[in-house]
Amino acid sequence: MKKYKSIYYFEGQSLFEVIMALAVSALMLTAIVTLTSRSVTTSANSKNKTQANRYVDEAMEFIRREEINEGYTDFKNNILTNGGWWCLITLDLTTNEACDPDDAGHNISGTIFQRTLSASGSDTTKSIDIKIWVKWTDESGAHETYSISSIGNW
Repeated sequence: MKKYKSIYYFEGQSLFEVIMALAVSALMLTAIVTLTSRSVTTSANSKNKTQANRYVDEAMEFIRREEINEGYTDFKNNILTNGGWWCLITLDLTTNEACDPDDAGHNISGTIFQRTLSASGSDTTKSIDIKIWVKWTDESGAHETYSISSIGNW
């Protein structure tokens, strides 16, 4: 008996297989780009949060030094002036108001951060409550970090 060769040869890829391979490749590339983009955003947010925490710590140390240098009574009288609100553009007590989020002049020089101090206390208390917070706005929205401390005259 004589064997006949098939005249149909199945070589190469069918159109369906090519389209499926391209679709899978496109999905993988989309996933990689998305993850990379999220990673960059998370890294930038983390960097800003770390810098904001440094600005808060820096201001708190400044306030503690001021209290030591001025003495508790003079420091208390000074820090509680005009309701105890201070916009700490630099580390000095010159801007006796809360920072205005719409005023870039209230940003720490060359940054996107605003540092505000709120002090509260009374003549009868032996301590001053200090809250320092840093606010900033970036491409992912508005953020803030803060620290609260008490300075006492014990």
